[in-house]
Amino acid sequence: MAHWPLAHIVGCARETGLDIKQLSESDISDKFVRPAMVRAGWHTLDQIYAQFPLRAGRVVVRGNKSHRDKDTVLKADFALFLKPNIPLAVVEVKKARLSAQAGMQQALHYAELLDVPFSFSSNGESFVFRDATLSTGVLEQTLTLDQFPSPQDLWARYCAWKGWSPEVQRVAAFDYAPSKTPRYYQLNAINRTVEAIANGQNRVLLVMATGTGKTYTAFQIIWRLWKSGAKKRILFLADRNILIDQTMVNDFRPFKGAMAKLSPNAKGVERVNAQGQLEVDDVDPAVDKTTSQAVNKSYGEHLPLATIEPRYAGATPWWPSASPPTCVPPTAWPRPSCFVKTSTTPPACARRSPMPMPTSAPPSPTTWCKSLATTRKASASWTTSSIPRSLTR
Repeated sequence: MAHWPLAHIVGCARETGLDIKQLSESDISDKFVRPAMVRAGWHTLDQIYAQFPLRAGRVVVRGNKSHRDKDTVLKADFALFLKPNIPLAVVEVKKARLSAQAGMQQALHYAELLDVPFSFSSNGESFVFRDATLSTGVLEQTLTLDQFPSPQDLWARYCAWKGWSPEVQRVAAFDYAPSKTPRYYQLNAINRTVEAIANGQNRVLLVMATGTGKTYTAFQIIWRLWKSGAKKRILFLADRNILIDQTMVNDFRPFKGAMAKLSPNAKGVERVNAQGQLEVDDVDPAVDKTTSQAVNKSYGEHLPLATIEPRYAGATPWWPSASPPTCVPPTAWPRPSCFVKTSTTPPACARRSPMPMPTSAPPSPTTWCKSLATTRKASASWTTSSIPRSLTR
């Protein structure tokens, strides 16, 4: 029976008195939809993920207790992956008494969350296939159970839609580091960033809230670009030593032996060798402490990729002196709450009126919130002149 067409199996089920219209969605998935995908070449272990979690649900707080709202939990019936963490399609299953089109709206929503162009809806008798790439010129079409596309077919359509060269395809499909399963938005951030850099884009900005796994996301991006050979040397920047120290012993542990830290305490470069022991190499200072000016500006020319860890409000200023350096554009100035001592004089590369800045300790949250609108209007009115090429490389 394993070699019989699935449509024949459905017919046999009806002849034996099995009314598929009385089966639950789970039975339809197990008896008809999953076998159709397996016959098309999808592997159950690493390509077909049933009840794939997308959102854990909204947290509802009442008094001292909290719980997840089960009505807001989102799970895709099936998520199809080329390989782990490289999603391609979403399949939504409905009961046989409904039409095959009934689950398409849900499938489209889940596909948007996973950032994939292929959506399927099925009732166990056929599939409705929506191809947002329009590779065949048809947006939606109905497929029999035996016409389900293979992983290679969908990946070829996806790469042609993106316009990727074979080298970009290799980097975009490179394996993740063995670690915890990323959340769907982390998956999107990692894949989009790797794809953009592999495709020749030099600057990428990720905006993620506190607690959403920014360091883990950066680690997976660096791991895939480094292991694939797309980038050979990568600089990870943070405004405080403690952030680097935490990163080295937590998310970045797999880089042990190939990772180094510029340490002002040890006055050299700290390395963790393959045995986990700390080593310190002497290095000439990159900054003259008396003038706070860079001594050697050639370091960035040898680093094909730089990753900047975000800073938090209330931290120490970015710059060693009270006034920002003249080479920093006004759009890169910290907000007033980040300053302890500041200057009311804007950089030389800024024109028009300067942004109002505090002259002593940071203002209270209430005072700062009231002046935020005025501050943003003033900062938005600035224009910048030429920025040194050393910052745009």
